[in-house]
Amino acid sequence: MAATEQKTVVVSDIESPIFSLISPGNAPVRGAEPRVGRLMGMETPAFTVLTGRGFPLTLRPEVNNAVLPGTQLMQLPVGDLVARTDSVSQCPAKDDGCKGFWPHLKGHVSYCSFRDPRKDVSVYGGDSVCSVETTGGRQKVGPQQLLDLQKVMKMDLVA
Repeated sequence: MAATEQKTVVVSDIESPIFSLISPGNAPVRGAEPRVGRLMGMETPAFTVLTGRGFPLTLRPEVNNAVLPGTQLMQLPVGDLVARTDSVSQCPAKDDGCKGFWPHLKGHVSYCSFRDPRKDVSVYGGDSVCSVETTGGRQKVGPQQLLDLQKVMKMDLVA
């Protein structure tokens, strides 16, 4: 293949055990359709709603459902969650994890990510343990800490 040629992959032709396409949408340009489908059995939302300390960055939680109907993927950076582990584990609805502490997350897919899109660099290291930015400074988050965090937060996806 020459350096100027590009290989085109048609999303509707891809089958995967992780993601399956439901509807290619009605975009006027072929290849620009939103990928609406199922990710590991869950319907994929239109886009990821970024959060800061558990709250959507641009919309108040009570407005979020009116403006963005349907299931949304609520991205919660691990650095924000680490600082709230004790609060979530002691809240009255602790059995629901993060959705019990932040009720506006109910009905949405919660996604714990190492990367914090609000910061240029949010993950450091990566040899055996990553360090993430938290409100209290950098903190190391290894496999055991991530498992402990998940036991409390009960996120739908962790990546």
